[in-house]
Amino acid sequence: MSIDPSSLPRSTFVPAAPVVKPSADLINQVLDELQVNHFTDEEGDICAPWDGFRVYFMLRGDKQEIFTVRMFLDRAFDPADRPRMLELLDEWHRQFFWPKVYTHEHEEQLRLIGEAQLDCEPGINRELFVFTTRAWISTCISFANWITEQYGPEDKPATDGEA
Repeated sequence: MSIDPSSLPRSTFVPAAPVVKPSADLINQVLDELQVNHFTDEEGDICAPWDGFRVYFMLRGDKQEIFTVRMFLDRAFDPADRPRMLELLDEWHRQFFWPKVYTHEHEEQLRLIGEAQLDCEPGINRELFVFTTRAWISTCISFANWITEQYGPEDKPATDGEA
């Protein structure tokens, strides 16, 4: 028998003070405090670029209560490599809680997207918000390094003048 999630009682959890409601302003403040280079894109999402990947910080949900972090690896893989990639992702998921990483095929290329989410409807302690943001960034960096170690460096085409 399954349970309808909407029938579960809402939590009466109240986070420890000081409680904040996540907002784009708060995300920008935290990224500034963490000295993370970032900008706001045309859709209003906050993006932090690194060499080889980008991390987006977004608020989703009816009340903008879901803090979502998504990492997009710049590197594309051959769709024929999906079975090997899925084995590697299974290994990652056995070792680490986040980011959850999945494949996405776009324009005949296999892409990797990592994400983590936190329901902040009752608000969140600001220190916990900063800690969580830092941890998610750190694990995104760790994943980007790990997949390169596991899969090997990207073969980049030689540019003019290179032999």
